[in-house]
Amino acid sequence: MPDIAWPRLIYDDDQLVGFVMAAFAPGHENPLFHCYLWRLNVGAEHQGKGYGRFAVEEVCQESMRRGHRRLTVSYHEGQHGPEVFYQRLGFRPTGEHNHGEAVAERSLAPDLQEP
Repeated sequence: MPDIAWPRLIYDDDQLVGFVMAAFAPGHENPLFHCYLWRLNVGAEHQGKGYGRFAVEEVCQESMRRGHRRLTVSYHEGQHGPEVFYQRLGFRPTGEHNHGEAVAERSLAPDLQEP
């Protein structure tokens, strides 16, 4: 899966603070996975310091570099879930669900439509 998975560790100087992984599978039967924020984990003691935002923006940059126009993510809904975090970063709920998780997407090129 190295041609699909894009894993990255998030460091602050020499301290590991988190992990992000995207999936790029443009030919996948489920469009959700064409350009997908697969995992984002930031250590509890490092949350609220901008590391998650940084990681998501890096995924967006890589997505655009690969020619994608939208990025999708899925997450568990609920009071302590990441929905508000993703909304602040420009993700909008699609109304779809994937294996019980809400799906949201972010346009990477607002003036263009996804093919």
